[in-house]
Amino acid sequence: VILRNHNAASSTGGAALFRDGSNTLLERVTVRDSRSGIHLLDGDHLVTDSLFENGSDGVVLYITNNATWVVEHTTFQGNAGSAGALRLVTSLPGVLRDSTFTGNTGGCIGTFGAASFRVERCLFEGNSFEFSGAAAFISQSASVTFRDCDFIGNVSDAHGGAIQVHTGRLDIEDCRFVDNEAALFGGALAVNFEALSLGTPGSRIVGCRFHGNRAGEGGATSATGGQAGFEVASSNPLYIGCVFT
Repeated sequence: VILRNHNAASSTGGAALFRDGSNTLLERVTVRDSRSGIHLLDGDHLVTDSLFENGSDGVVLYITNNATWVVEHTTFQGNAGSAGALRLVTSLPGVLRDSTFTGNTGGCIGTFGAASFRVERCLFEGNSFEFSGAAAFISQSASVTFRDCDFIGNVSDAHGGAIQVHTGRLDIEDCRFVDNEAALFGGALAVNFEALSLGTPGSRIVGCRFHGNRAGEGGATSATGGQAGFEVASSNPLYIGCVFT
């Protein structure tokens, strides 16, 4: 199935809308040159072996409300906008695995609300964002695990060249961050722990490698700003077995 040629909607689901408890299988679907893309509400959804390409002015895959979901073996490339190629506004669990994000200029993943999901064996390369977190912007009590992923050459105009965490909870395990860049803080990773003031456990970064990342302050990672390398002040992320070169 190919959906293309500037499909649009006035609010959401420019290519397709699935809602009211539908259980959806999207397999070998191409969404190209579309505005607003596909919107999945409620129900159980599987997106596999698909392509989202050259979307404009919106989110190309939008998952909201009471939706459980799996996205696998799918490519997001050349999409533009200001809210991420994949936006998640659901508190139910989900999985993103074995997928690729390349050359997106409006960010890749954006979370809003108490999203809870895993990202496994994914590649984020050459993405950019005029705000923070060119690969992922994690916010509003979201809980996210990245495992065995590669973040290469992503650039943000503010914080977190690859990932920005704002009032969320993050685990990063066995990931590689190479040549990412942020204009302000955290060339690879920037973390804001304001939501953890009541003793909520901090984020964990375990067994990760950081190489050649650059920022105005906190060349690899930053929790509150800092100088080249990484600095964590008055916050509580935990780094275990990481390598910085």
